[in-house]
Amino acid sequence: MSLKIEFVQQATEPGANLAALCRKFGVSRPTGYKWLRRYKQCGFAQSSSLSRTSFKGWWNAHDGERCNPLTVRDAFSKFVLAVKLTRSATAEVRAVFEQLFRKFGVPKAIQSDNGTPFVSVRAPGGAR
Repeated sequence: MSLKIEFVQQATEPGANLAALCRKFGVSRPTGYKWLRRYKQCGFAQSSSLSRTSFKGWWNAHDGERCNPLTVRDAFSKFVLAVKLTRSATAEVRAVFEQLFRKFGVPKAIQSDNGTPFVSVRAPGGAR
């Protein structure tokens, strides 16, 4: 079940404590109220429709380890998740997305930049 859907279901129960639910779900109170407002306006239809993702460029952290931050933003709630990776290899990124999908649900679409690992390999003889 999507984190937002679970939050909204619990938040709409009689006597629900929104501040406590926001702490439980790890979201700010403005985000919790925004999810409720959008649910009341649109229902659950738009809650997991689009996510955006990109790498923000890498640098060496103070401990010398490479830091390659991956950000994923839900276009509906504007919730941003940043994950520190040491590489942008497909296997590492896939594991992050699988974990996100289990926790938050699978969006209908994901927008990404053309960087690795998101870009596909050009077909032989294809456009250059």
